[in-house]
Amino acid sequence: MKLADKIILLRKKNGYSQEELADLLDVSRQSVSKWESAQSIPDLKKILKMSFIFGVSTDYLLKDELGEDELLGDEIVKTDNDYKVKYVSMQEASDFLGKSLKSAKEISFAVMLCILSPVTLIFLKGLMEMNVLKMSEDRAGAFGVMILIAIVAISVGIIIKNTMKMKEYDYLENDSIETEYGVDGMAKDRKREYLEIHTRSLIIGVGLCIASVIPIMCSIIVFGKESEFTIFAVCILLIMISIGVKAIVDTSIVWDSIIKLLEEDEYTRSNKAYRRNSIMGIYWCIVIAIYLCYSFVSNDWRMSWIIWPVAGVLSAVVSQVEKMIKKKA
Repeated sequence: MKLADKIILLRKKNGYSQEELADLLDVSRQSVSKWESAQSIPDLKKILKMSFIFGVSTDYLLKDELGEDELLGDEIVKTDNDYKVKYVSMQEASDFLGKSLKSAKEISFAVMLCILSPVTLIFLKGLMEMNVLKMSEDRAGAFGVMILIAIVAISVGIIIKNTMKMKEYDYLENDSIETEYGVDGMAKDRKREYLEIHTRSLIIGVGLCIASVIPIMCSIIVFGKESEFTIFAVCILLIMISIGVKAIVDTSIVWDSIIKLLEEDEYTRSNKAYRRNSIMGIYWCIVIAIYLCYSFVSNDWRMSWIIWPVAGVLSAVVSQVEKMIKKKA
């Protein structure tokens, strides 16, 4: 059975028109028509891509002695035709990794700024309670909120800019991919080289988040629960958390970019079939809102810090529940 006949058979078996198959292969309809009429032969890249789309081996496509009987047997590899198949060249993969590295630094910095945004407000509150700052409470509060809003606005702008810049690579997260020869090996080399940095960054980030409660505890032990110094300890807590989260976000974005090319962990083809948008961004916005509302209403800045470690623990629970829901969907 010739290649031209196999292409016709497999295309019809999978319910594709010539136009639809051409779109999946990134070629013109005329090219598919010429292949099926044996006027031309697809190159090796297109044959590899067809083997993935149709779920057959390249041997089946290339060897004339393998015919329809083999197709109807066990040789065919079943795939989910609901997947969109995107071909990734070496140049695209290199550009993606380079842009991800730069984007990781900017996004992690923006997240750090968001966590630091209440520090000015809390610091001014502490100075007022110590009678160091000669300013009315309303003015100090207004100034602190103004700084908070400005920092959040800048941070959101940075995140939006980088999100839009990486939008062209969304298919790596949502669609099945077929990579050019050498891309898989390059990604595995990057993964092996970056593993130590990734592990170290996670240890530092998680360690800082856990240790961030130490200044609060020290302040309570040395100066007492009602001391004004506890307010400044909250500032130190937020600074430590911001540095830790920055390290985690930075390394996670870089690591995920490598994993996306390899289609591992969260980005396997089966997971992509029912991927949904994460709710963790909304979760942390709610946590910040609860923290600020409770602190302002109760004026209990000394104890409201407990919201952050509790939210950190709950975030892991929320993330796991989200994954379970996705798997059942």
